[in-house]
Amino acid sequence: MPKLTIPATIVRIDPRDEARLKELHHRFGSARRRAYALKQRGVPEAEIERTLQEQIGINSRYAKDAYISIKDLPPHATFGGLELQRLREQEKISRGEYHKRRNSLIISRGDRTKKGNLNARIIKENGKIVLRINVPGAGRRWIYPEIFIPKKYLQRYGHLLDGEHPYTVMIKRRDDGRGHDVRIVVEVSEESEPEPRRVMVLDMNGAHRLRSCGARACAGMARINCHEVQHAPTNKTNNLLHAAANDPQHLPAQSEGRVRQARHGLPCLHVEIC
Repeated sequence: MPKLTIPATIVRIDPRDEARLKELHHRFGSARRRAYALKQRGVPEAEIERTLQEQIGINSRYAKDAYISIKDLPPHATFGGLELQRLREQEKISRGEYHKRRNSLIISRGDRTKKGNLNARIIKENGKIVLRINVPGAGRRWIYPEIFIPKKYLQRYGHLLDGEHPYTVMIKRRDDGRGHDVRIVVEVSEESEPEPRRVMVLDMNGAHRLRSCGARACAGMARINCHEVQHAPTNKTNNLLHAAANDPQHLPAQSEGRVRQARHGLPCLHVEIC
């Protein structure tokens, strides 16, 4: 089943809870490095997870998540990346900043039997969305930072976060220390491809229009300025092309049944990038 990543961010957290989240970052990062070192020495998975629980002080679920996150890493992997390591070697960042950035990731895998996720569960209360995070140490077991999920994702995939479906949560502390980004990975059912309504012919040179699709083969024409797509991200370029293709004024309704593209049997729209 295909997976989808829902973006989110922590927008509000109590200062005391933030300190406990920082401690969880440190413990999970230590668990990942410890698990990696033990795996390179040939220690069995079960023993590694047991060692993490005893030495790092995390529960069995976090221990397994830490192991799974490193099990496919190659030998001599650098946690935090080579760029971060070079910054430290060149003394461009302090030792404390180096450790902070290296311990910036927390992963909690989904579990259908644990209301979606055991250690990082999404809860809706009083019109807000909070992330209930299991933290180690004495005292209160949970913290409840408020998170923001874009509306379009909630409308389409919110039902997958109701506790009936498993979802994986990844919490990434930003390098500047000003907040946390959250990624929620859910499994989605495959959606059937919609039937195409028309064919788009792209032309990078308006002078070759007649050669590209032929005047009689086109039901309409649209233009996009070259500078709009020259240095634009792929998604923006795709959005511009689809907006041009779906604009009714570029494809008159009376031509839908009259002008057909020979191969696909669909109206053909000429999009000229000039």
